[in-house]
Amino acid sequence: MAAAPDPTPGRPGLGIALVIGSTLAFAVSPVAARLAYEDGSGTLTVVTLRGAVAAALMALLVLLLRQGFRLDRRAWPATFACGALQGIAVFGFLGAVALVPVGVAVLLFFTHPLLLATVAHLRGTERLDLRKAALMGAVLAGLVLVLGPEAGALDPTGLALGALSAVAISGMILCIGRAQRHATSTQVNLYATGVGTLGTGLAMGLLGAWAPPAGAAGWLGILAAGLGVGFGLLGFFAALRHIGVVRATVLSSVEPLYSILLAAALLGQGLRPAQWAGALVVVLALALFEAPRRAKPAG
Repeated sequence: MAAAPDPTPGRPGLGIALVIGSTLAFAVSPVAARLAYEDGSGTLTVVTLRGAVAAALMALLVLLLRQGFRLDRRAWPATFACGALQGIAVFGFLGAVALVPVGVAVLLFFTHPLLLATVAHLRGTERLDLRKAALMGAVLAGLVLVLGPEAGALDPTGLALGALSAVAISGMILCIGRAQRHATSTQVNLYATGVGTLGTGLAMGLLGAWAPPAGAAGWLGILAAGLGVGFGLLGFFAALRHIGVVRATVLSSVEPLYSILLAAALLGQGLRPAQWAGALVVVLALALFEAPRRAKPAG
C-alpha cells in the first residue's frame, strides 16, 4: 500500500525552532560522552547508559504530560522498526569511528538528508527542485571542509559501516514519521529508544563490555549525553509535524558545527581557517534553503 503524503506544515517558525534546539541538544551528547571515555568508560557502556537516561527522560515527560504509556497498536510496527534501525545506526557509526577518522564517519552519517530528500522526491511527498538540490550539495561540501577528513587510505569496512549508519538513520526518521500518525512524539521515542537501548545492553552483556566511568565527571558526562539525546530526539521529531522530513533533516545538518564549537570551547580543540570557511558555507546554504523564493510576475 502506498504511503500517505506528509501532512501539510503547521507552524513553520515553531518547527525551525524545534530543529535548531534539537541540534544543540544532540551536539552536547558526543562532547559529554567524551568526558565518560576519558574517565575510563567503554563505548557500549556509554551508549547503553546514555539511552537509558534518554528513555527515563521521555517516560517522565509522558507522565507529566499525562499522555499515557499505552501505545496505539497501529503505531507498534513502525516503532519497533525505528528502535531496531536506531540500534543499527549507532552500531554503524561507532564501528566507522573505530576504523576511519571521526571526520569521515560524521561526514558519511550526514549524507542522510540527501538520502531522505531523494526518497521524498521519488515518493512525490516533497519535490526537490534544482535550487534545493544544489544547496544541499553545498551543505555537504561545507561539512567536508568543517570536518576535515584526513588524507590517506581508508578502511573499506569503515566506509561501509558509515554508509550503513546513514541508511539506518534515514529509515528511522521515516518510521517515526509514520508512527507519529497514531501516537505522540514522546510516546514513540520512548519505546523506540527503549528497544534500541535494550539491544545495545544485550550486546554489552554478551561481550562482557561493562565499563562504567571511574569518577563523578564521567557519570556527569553520561547524564548530559543522555539528556542531550533525549531532548534532541523529542525536538527533532516534533518538528516533523510542522516543516516536514526534508526541511527538518537539511536544517539538522548544522549539528556538526555546534559539536565542533562546543569541542573548541570545552575541550580546547581549535578550528583551522578551512573549517571556518566550511562553517560559513553551511550557514549560508541553509539560510538560502530557508529563504522564500520570489514569485515570478504574471505575464
